[in-house]
Amino acid sequence: MSRALLVWVGLSIVASFALASPVHAQGGTAEARTLFEQGRALATDERWVEALDVFQRSRAIVERPGTVFNIAAVLMRLGRARETIETVDRFLAISNPRRDAAMRHSAEALRDAAEASLRQVVLRISPGEARVEIDGQAVEPAGETRSLTLDPGAHAVTVSLAGHEPARFTLEPGDDEREVVLQPSDGTLVVRSSVATASIAIDGEHAGVGSAERTVVPGPHDVALAAEGYLDFQRTVEIAPGERTLVEATLDPVPHNPSVLRSPRFWGLTSGAVALVVVTSILVAVATASTKAPYGGSSNVVLAP
Repeated sequence: MSRALLVWVGLSIVASFALASPVHAQGGTAEARTLFEQGRALATDERWVEALDVFQRSRAIVERPGTVFNIAAVLMRLGRARETIETVDRFLAISNPRRDAAMRHSAEALRDAAEASLRQVVLRISPGEARVEIDGQAVEPAGETRSLTLDPGAHAVTVSLAGHEPARFTLEPGDDEREVVLQPSDGTLVVRSSVATASIAIDGEHAGVGSAERTVVPGPHDVALAAEGYLDFQRTVEIAPGERTLVEATLDPVPHNPSVLRSPRFWGLTSGAVALVVVTSILVAVATASTKAPYGGSSNVVLAP
């Protein structure tokens, strides 16, 4: 039996059961029966969303096998195959195998049709810890490979992770395998200089004077500042995905040349030179004196008393 025929069999029971609804609705409250009849009329007009709402309200008052079955049939009509299977299983659990034999047979066919219509989808996600939502509902558990059982039809998918650009797309019928790689979000690098006239370069490119702000890809970035009269500033900054990083650059003044007369180095060198001259003079004098003949005395020398 084809899938379309199975669906038609499941839906046809709605009308046939509706004609017998007074028998199965006996013993329930008047409100539940009234809602059931309203649901039957809406289903006949193919107003499926409204019919589902009314049938569910009737079931909330009194859960009858016929009401549960009709809910399953309407869910299938709306393409909600997974809910159809759950509802059919509930119907089979509360219905009477003998009294409800005809409905049970149709319910089993409806269940087979619902199972055959399910989509088996495989999503390969990177990074694996990303959050996946199908039609606004989170998919668990996390992992790089997600094997999903979905209702027939198109589905809206959102894949997101902090610090990364989200991916949004639609899984059309037949699109049952998809690879999704999230890209890290750009970061923001802010540089502020202690010198208002300082030229700022980021990764070798001029970015501003005094302060600069630039959107950059995650990873290391070189920051350089230069200002007249100040020592150059250089630093490598690591930018995390989606984060804002501030660099406070304090530039140090270039040291001034001190007076020569006040320079300790000058006086150290001068003292060393003077000492060298003195020592050299003494050595020369000693050497000169040693070359003369020794003094032997003179008769012209008068010794005074």
